[in-house]
Amino acid sequence: MTTEITAQPSSINFSGHETFPFRFSWLWKGIKAVNDNPKIFSSQESIIKFGVGKNMVNSIRYWCSTLGLVESIAPGHHVPTERGRKLFLDDGGLDPYLEKSGTLWWLHWILANNEERATTWYFTFNLLPRTEFSRGSLRDAIIHWISTIGYRRPAISSVERDIDCMIRTYWTPQRLDSEDSLSCPLTELNLLRGTHDRIRLLRGPQPSLPDPVFAAAVVEAYQWSPWQHTATMPVEYLLFNPKSPGRVFLLDDTSLIDRLYRLESLTDGAMTYDETAGLRQVLIHNRSLSSQTLLDRYYRRN
Repeated sequence: MTTEITAQPSSINFSGHETFPFRFSWLWKGIKAVNDNPKIFSSQESIIKFGVGKNMVNSIRYWCSTLGLVESIAPGHHVPTERGRKLFLDDGGLDPYLEKSGTLWWLHWILANNEERATTWYFTFNLLPRTEFSRGSLRDAIIHWISTIGYRRPAISSVERDIDCMIRTYWTPQRLDSEDSLSCPLTELNLLRGTHDRIRLLRGPQPSLPDPVFAAAVVEAYQWSPWQHTATMPVEYLLFNPKSPGRVFLLDDTSLIDRLYRLESLTDGAMTYDETAGLRQVLIHNRSLSSQTLLDRYYRRN
């Protein structure tokens, strides 16, 4: 295994979502409202516009911002990002109702890699050294990690609320048959399971993860990596390093390698998998390939 390589976050955060995971309609409603009125989140009209309380309005703003769908250009002034426009607005949006599994996996990729706004999500999917945990053990691990990177310890209650929200983003212990909209769409990814205080990360082949979305994540992992200016990248980096497809998507070794064999066709030869001399590597033939190009292909084919 290669040595883990990760940068210290410039900030950490354990609040903003008001303890609510995002719901199916929230992202579309939030982006459409911002597109109609850039100051909607700071307006008294927001409660009427969204039909929810002020704390839920704040949660919608948090999720739209954290997932990179809207951005603040001035205090109280938000606009849709290019990603937000593509998914939800332009020509009706590529997937405004989150019906495609690739959209859900990509939103998870964005969320789990956002260490500065979604710190608990980042830690759980990138740094937690085991696949089974309790709420208490995860809290203690996060607080210990914070002390090692030099940040002031947050209130324990804030971390505990953040952990609860993170768990409910991926797992609803009791399905609400008459109110499915209360569940977060990311529960469909089947990444977490357990009991109230014994949770498991479900590592495996992730059959609902589309290959083009996996390939887009490989491209981004390469662009973030120490090998971004070279023509090779070790497979162990993609398996084990924080902010890698192996860690974030909970892929096992065999499943990740199987997908890497398909990289050549997925990227039109821009990336290929190679095992020459016993070294498992991804060879980079075109460093200008973008993740958005691969995502656009996915949506065109679906």
